[in-house]
Amino acid sequence: MGIAMRAVSLNPKAAQLVGINIDVVISFTFGLGSALAGAGGVLYALNYPSIDPLMGVAPGMKAFVAAVLGGVGNIPGAALARSSWVSSKPSWTARGGRPTRTRSRLPS
Repeated sequence: MGIAMRAVSLNPKAAQLVGINIDVVISFTFGLGSALAGAGGVLYALNYPSIDPLMGVAPGMKAFVAAVLGGVGNIPGAALARSSWVSSKPSWTARGGRPTRTRSRLPS
């Protein structure tokens, strides 16, 4: 399926001529992307067990900055942009975007 996905992305008409069903490949790609996004959401929610409407803003902003500064499709540039973003922020943003809170313990 991976080679078919690459063929469809490079030249859909040529991929169809060699017998690749373009509709199946596109549907599989959307399904795979949705499943990976869902798995990422579950893993993120396991790390932060509280529901917040803005809980994805910090990682989304970091990914957006890495893509803009590093360039889309340029992995070393995106990694460099991400590391510069992390090093320019306070330490609590590098751990996920939220400051850690200590709970006060009541005397027993």
